[in-house]
Amino acid sequence: MRAIFLATLLLQLTFQTFTTWYSLHVTERFSVRPEDVTIGMIAWAVGGVIGALPAGVLGVRIGRRNAILLGFALMAACLVALNLVTSLAQSIPLLALASASWTLPTVNPYPLFVERVPSKHRGVLAALFLLCMALGGALGDPLNGSIFDLIGGYHPLFLMMAVYTALAFLAVLFIPRGTGEAGTGSESWS
Repeated sequence: MRAIFLATLLLQLTFQTFTTWYSLHVTERFSVRPEDVTIGMIAWAVGGVIGALPAGVLGVRIGRRNAILLGFALMAACLVALNLVTSLAQSIPLLALASASWTLPTVNPYPLFVERVPSKHRGVLAALFLLCMALGGALGDPLNGSIFDLIGGYHPLFLMMAVYTALAFLAVLFIPRGTGEAGTGSESWS
């Protein structure tokens, strides 16, 4: 269960990194006007909308743990590629794909988590799960701000996100195989 909490915290930390620092990163890196950054935010939003329902379906088909691992792997690859692009225009499809990939570990951990918890304990533990998500957001800004201050710029944004994503991938590897597969709902844990 700790692995799910840690992966969720790191996922939210990754998302917080993007939402808070992306605009500063793009204006610094590509020398674009602040209003031009909006297209990247739209690409991220569209990727999330397009990926959400397929992420849930894929989680049921290949198993939630596998879907989460796939999402983190694709997301990390996109984030590394985003570090290498040379223009805002090149980044747009990668941002949409990164966000669509992000939906896999966003949609699937909560059901995977809830399936392992007896129904009488779900309320309190669900609150802890959501608290873990909030904690990732709360830690993100001060941590990333300190890193950017230390480095003296926003250029490593996507590499930092890739590191958080890779750590989340590693955390998911500690979720036992078979967890979140078809037929492993709460009746299997009673």
